[in-house]
Amino acid sequence: MQHRKMIIDCFDTWEHGRFTMTAFSAPTARPRQILQTVPGYDGDLDLSDLPLGRPAYESRTVKATFECSRGSREERQRIFDRLIAQVNGRQVKISDPDHPKSYFYGRVYITQDFNRPSYGQLQLEAVCDPWRYSSALSCELVKIQTPSDNLLLGATVTYLEDLSTASSKTADTETIGSFTSSGDIGRISMWMIELEPNTSYFVSSRIRDGRGTWGCATKAEAEEWTIGGIRTDDTGLVFLRMLSYSTDWLVLYPFVILRAADIPLIDNGATPAKASLDLTAPFPGATMFLLSYGTTGALNNVYNGSITLQPGRQPLVFYSWGAPEAPVPVSWRRGDF
Repeated sequence: MQHRKMIIDCFDTWEHGRFTMTAFSAPTARPRQILQTVPGYDGDLDLSDLPLGRPAYESRTVKATFECSRGSREERQRIFDRLIAQVNGRQVKISDPDHPKSYFYGRVYITQDFNRPSYGQLQLEAVCDPWRYSSALSCELVKIQTPSDNLLLGATVTYLEDLSTASSKTADTETIGSFTSSGDIGRISMWMIELEPNTSYFVSSRIRDGRGTWGCATKAEAEEWTIGGIRTDDTGLVFLRMLSYSTDWLVLYPFVILRAADIPLIDNGATPAKASLDLTAPFPGATMFLLSYGTTGALNNVYNGSITLQPGRQPLVFYSWGAPEAPVPVSWRRGDF
């Protein structure tokens, strides 16, 4: 017979205490709503997605009631005291009795209701993270993209003088892939890149020097400029717009255009997660050679063999100027509601 139980910091409520769980609740965490009243305006400003760019959630409260009729009153009291001394007030993992392969993580408070000659009762309450974490790691093998995959290299690229206001510019579309615009505050550089029509691409880069913004569109007169996924129309053209915010030269390096069909999609769950990379396979016996990654279009350097995955299903790009021998093993622990 399978008994409904919890494992609290290695204490198995059935195996170690012969506790019977008589009540359990772990309601889904509520999103935190932040409203700002502005005098003179109707309604409120909803700032709930700031600063994360997504809703933030309240803590999750886990509650359970346990009864025990094992042994004598004195024997039960020793078990109660041991559990309370082991976990009370501590942050621990708490297994989910309804999802045996998941756990909650939070600070536990246990109180003893009574211990009568016939049986005793305990109450557990824990203030936990909003998420139900998977006990098993998620793992993926992700290909490392190299300059041979970068469609910018060798593409026809044209600087649009009539649509640009920067005083000077340079571009490398043959060796490493970069764009540079003069450091004039508020000045714009516009480029046209010729690709295949009606094809999905992933455009990614990072601002190596200067301050500003960049984005791509399929029309030179577009109102919205995006990074990441883009699909060409019948013309096959992609336009790059760079806007400088400082007097320093604005440099995008590396600038990478990849076929979307060649990029894996990673399903991370409901919360950001730190993922670990095993770099011994792609870079055996050597330090990684300028490995970068991106999930949204912005490239980031890899430090200490770890990256951050955003919630939900997302592309994951690894890019290196080296010659990796194997894909990167990526492992992380996902959290869900």
